[in-house]
Amino acid sequence: MSLNSSPDNTALEENGAVQLHYLVQLHSFLWLFLANSVGVLLAMLLLWPEMNRFLAPYTYGRWMPLHLNFHLYGWMSVPVLGMLFTWYCRFDRPSNRIASSLVVLWSTVLLIGGWSWLNGGSSGKIFLDWSGNSRVLLIINLTLLWIGLCVLYFRRLNAGGLREEGAVIVVAAKVTLLISLAATPLAFFQVLRPSVYPPINVESSGATGASLLISTLGLIAIFLLAPLILNVASDKPNLVRRVFGILLLHIGIWGLIEHGNSSHYDLSQILGLASLVLWIPILGKYYRSFEWPSDSKPWLLSFGAWGTVLVITAFVMFLPGVLDQLKFTNGLVAHVHLAMAGMVSSFLMVLLSVEAGAPKNPSIVSRRLPFVLWHIGLVVYLFSMLYVSSIETHHADFLYRSYSARFAAYGSRLLGGLMMCISSLIWLMETIRRKRNLGLST
Repeated sequence: MSLNSSPDNTALEENGAVQLHYLVQLHSFLWLFLANSVGVLLAMLLLWPEMNRFLAPYTYGRWMPLHLNFHLYGWMSVPVLGMLFTWYCRFDRPSNRIASSLVVLWSTVLLIGGWSWLNGGSSGKIFLDWSGNSRVLLIINLTLLWIGLCVLYFRRLNAGGLREEGAVIVVAAKVTLLISLAATPLAFFQVLRPSVYPPINVESSGATGASLLISTLGLIAIFLLAPLILNVASDKPNLVRRVFGILLLHIGIWGLIEHGNSSHYDLSQILGLASLVLWIPILGKYYRSFEWPSDSKPWLLSFGAWGTVLVITAFVMFLPGVLDQLKFTNGLVAHVHLAMAGMVSSFLMVLLSVEAGAPKNPSIVSRRLPFVLWHIGLVVYLFSMLYVSSIETHHADFLYRSYSARFAAYGSRLLGGLMMCISSLIWLMETIRRKRNLGLST
């Protein structure tokens, strides 16, 4: 907000921030609910495979890309988009229109992609299923999003100047990020080409400790930047600088690890992945140095708890002998959901609770019932998949020879998925209700 804003302009910008916040929240929870609903359908198809005959040609394989991509490009992307608006948007009426249009355009392209995948238009590359016209639309969408962010920041700078940003280094950081984001459409253009496959390390035929390390460090960078972008107050600026220094040092260590033909039997790969355990206390101390809103604290605790379990179990599962048993079982399915439904979703809830423009009344994500329901459902889901994995390790076909075992395993999986789906529906309906109460269009 500009230092020379009039009271009327200030009120308008605050109202614009509230409107944009609710739009981001609405689209976030909409995609979460849709992705979870597809997940429930997939769980039903695993429990009762004969349902596929009645749904043909929209069978299990057609629905799976929707479940994965609605989560990644919908639920996990829109809150991050809202975080970028917090950094670049001024929240006056023209800027608000631009930002709102970008959100609607993003969801529209994802909806078109979903229709394409449901009708068999998939590249076959997991999380990179965009093909044909949907591939072109995604690249255009990413390009327009980048242009939109540039326009939003130009308007912000033009109206408030450096005084609004506070320091030249802030402007440099924002411009640097914009320049980096310019590579996103080009990167997707490359990896979505039909000739580029598979999107994994072709020399090792799978993920190495080095590749897992750098991808996780990328996530840690986002976790570190989030409170700064959201302008959460901190009384320990020196700690912030030291933690980013540690991150740069860790990236340098990653550069020394073998990136080519290597496996989980190589000591350097094991030690490289083990080094991520150090971030558990570092990230915990870093986040405690910020003055988070009270509504976000349950999700901060959830983020820390699930993140701790994720890092430790990832290291154990990567060890020789362990990964050999779990690599092609539902144990990895459980681990993915531990990461996405546990750690990452908790982080996204923190974003939604503190993003600029959040109204002063209690945050929607602070409601106790869906919070508890979500976590119970996730625990039930994880234990069901671990049970399936323990059977698959020794008897790959046992679930298909024993109806009672399959019903116990996939029935509990369905129950856990239903609980999480109900939670997402509660958040979605509450968002719609509050938008209407505030006189905002849905």
